[in-house]
Amino acid sequence: PEAAGPAAGARKHTILIADDQRMNRLMLAEVFKDTYRILEASNGKEALSILRDESRSVSAVVLDLLMPVMDGLEVLTAMRDDVLMQSIPVVVVSAANEEEYSAKAIDLGAVDFVVKPIDSTLIRLRLRNAIMRRESENLRAQNRELLVQRANEARHQQQLRYVAEHDSLTHIYNKSAFYRKTRA
Repeated sequence: PEAAGPAAGARKHTILIADDQRMNRLMLAEVFKDTYRILEASNGKEALSILRDESRSVSAVVLDLLMPVMDGLEVLTAMRDDVLMQSIPVVVVSAANEEEYSAKAIDLGAVDFVVKPIDSTLIRLRLRNAIMRRESENLRAQNRELLVQRANEARHQQQLRYVAEHDSLTHIYNKSAFYRKTRA
């Protein structure tokens, strides 16, 4: 559906698809190709390597849990422990018989999971929502920083005004401030 795509003129987000089954990666890439720039990994170790190189550009990860070399749970643990990767949302893809792994994945920081066989509309919407949630959190954090900065600047201005208007020894108004205050 159109609702899952980027707004006209918006930059394409980058996602990483990590799955050991080539067919699953191809199917997921087909689902997301019009909406996202796609990176692929065939195992957890390769996924972490890509994330380390591309952590600033990857907007989300679609992660299979059962993979050779390094499984999805190990990837989630490594992401949780890495300051550059811990805020990247992860949507886990798992088979219905992997429920215990899915619960563990959510506990390790995955934001959502989709059960195989994958419903393309559902995974598209869940991934979009995960990315939007992350962007909203980032904007709220930036707003908080700006509010703190503005409060600090106001406090600094007040301190400068005090220094400019008061004698440093007696802390009473200096001559110019006294005249200005008494004429008003």
